[in-house]
Amino acid sequence: MGFFDALGSAVTGLNANQAALQTATHNIANVNTEGYSRQRVEFTNQLPERFGNDFLGNGVQVGSVSRVFDSLVIQQLQTASSTFAQAETLLDNAREVDNILANPGTGVSGGLDDFFSALNTVSDDPANFGARESLLSESETLTSRLNTLNTHFDSLRTFVTNETKTFVAEVNQLTQNIADVNEAISSFPADARPSDLLDQRDQLVNKLAEQVQVSTIEQSDGALNVFIGNGQGVVVGNQNSALTAVVDPEDPRKLDITLAAGGAVATITDALVGGKIGGLNDFQNTVLDVAQNTIGQIAVGAAVQLNIQHRLGQDLNGNLGGDFFTEPTIFAGGNTNNTGGLAVSGTFGNTSNLTTSDYRLLATSATTFTLTRLDDNTVTNINTGGVSPFTSTETDGFTLTLDSTVAAATGDSFLIQPTRQAAGQINVALTTSAQIATALPIRAQTATNANGLGTNIGDGAINSVSVTSVANLPLTGAPVNGNVTMTFSSATNTLTLVPDPAGDGPLAYDPATENGKSFTILGGLTFAINNTPANGDSFVLSDNTNGVSDNGNSLLLAQFQTRQTLNGGTSSFNTTDSQLVTTVGTVTRSASINEEATEALFFQAKQRREEISANLIQFQKAFQANAQVISITSQLFDTLLRVAG
Repeated sequence: MGFFDALGSAVTGLNANQAALQTATHNIANVNTEGYSRQRVEFTNQLPERFGNDFLGNGVQVGSVSRVFDSLVIQQLQTASSTFAQAETLLDNAREVDNILANPGTGVSGGLDDFFSALNTVSDDPANFGARESLLSESETLTSRLNTLNTHFDSLRTFVTNETKTFVAEVNQLTQNIADVNEAISSFPADARPSDLLDQRDQLVNKLAEQVQVSTIEQSDGALNVFIGNGQGVVVGNQNSALTAVVDPEDPRKLDITLAAGGAVATITDALVGGKIGGLNDFQNTVLDVAQNTIGQIAVGAAVQLNIQHRLGQDLNGNLGGDFFTEPTIFAGGNTNNTGGLAVSGTFGNTSNLTTSDYRLLATSATTFTLTRLDDNTVTNINTGGVSPFTSTETDGFTLTLDSTVAAATGDSFLIQPTRQAAGQINVALTTSAQIATALPIRAQTATNANGLGTNIGDGAINSVSVTSVANLPLTGAPVNGNVTMTFSSATNTLTLVPDPAGDGPLAYDPATENGKSFTILGGLTFAINNTPANGDSFVLSDNTNGVSDNGNSLLLAQFQTRQTLNGGTSSFNTTDSQLVTTVGTVTRSASINEEATEALFFQAKQRREEISANLIQFQKAFQANAQVISITSQLFDTLLRVAG
């Protein structure tokens, strides 16, 4: 091997390591470039030359420049990015609902407490004008809180809609960019695909994963196919399929996400998980819908149940009570794809049985329907028998009226939301505090003479008076046309009613065995007889004339503070709200824990990727060694030239 051969080998080493050094410098220059992978020069020996019976090496050459990466780490980073973005999005939005519900100044429980406190004050002194005005004011404050909460929930729903549109637009831009990079990568041979383009594509996929969970498959030409949902392709080769955010044909307050591919449009909303889109879906389904429906359930229960009791009372002017609150209505909206003409409306029944679920009414024919409770898919069958309008039997606290003047088409559907907008519809119906019906409309007493002195000689008493219907009131009107007098006969142990237009008497009462027995007459006037009346003793039911100090009805209204009148008779208004606060708080705390965990996994995956760093010193030393060989060879060559000279 001659000097020139040695010099040539050294030059190849110099060139090869210079390429490695240049690559290392490129690595260092991109140390802060997001998504950059360290590139590495792969060396191969040059073909040797024959020297006698042996072969001598002929230096080194650059075989290829490849990026140093771990596909598993990249996949883990994409997954971690998706789960972290989902958890963070859910937490940010859930925390806002949690704060407003749990705040005594904005939540429902504080308003309910103030309302019932004012009601109890009125019960203590029904004729007190100031107490009545305070109750009217607290009533307006309560309904205002409910209205404000509903408005806030609606604004959050609008926020979800706008954010979803933004994220869908970002997904479409990213998938288009990935398709463009795919086209560029596939134009190079397999052993010469630019590392920087591969990094760029990985970074785009990672950003896409922040919007929605993805999976990928690499094609033989180097292009990367990207899938979302249940395997729907959004990037195939150098083509992307765009998502579209459209108004849900069933629920106008929500968006559907559709994907057009192969000439068909598929709705994939429920299949999208992970990322910011998945986080918004989680928030809307597990927090926002639940909160708004539950607050609406409380509003419906309070309005309907308090109204029923208030209508059974008598106000300061001696009139029967009217509605205390305006009652919310049931939303029954037809799917925009319906082709029939059925009209659907809803009416509240026993609101104790209301749930917080939405429902779907589906026409299986022109006269048969299924009503599905969407929370658990419980189905109730409805058959109109061709009757129109047809009112269904009560289901979960409401009935539906189906007007088939123009019949439904098979497959038509309707979204039924009994409580969704109820909190925004409740208001105070009373216009003056004098209209608060604190008194009972009837009065019960033992018989008296013209001087107001009692005439009974036994110890019998009438008490526990209540009213469940005012259909036959006032008593001075038809059909009674006066007071009802009940006279006891000890011979028959009965009470004879005069007058008795409904035929309720005689009433059997045995003082020896039936002390405290309750009776209901005239379809809704209830009372109890106690102790032992003497023969001929009488009891009188009369209109509660001038009953301005009577608190009988206000005491019954106040009982609703603790009465379990919601969720099938298992919870009160306050406990229902407390359960909602607990539910949302639990979701929020769980989301916070999940967010911290997924954030840690995200940064761990990111750190693992970044740990693959440039090895500059190795290439510097190799470059210096080959430069030294060239220097020594040059000195030897110069020496030979001098000797030869």
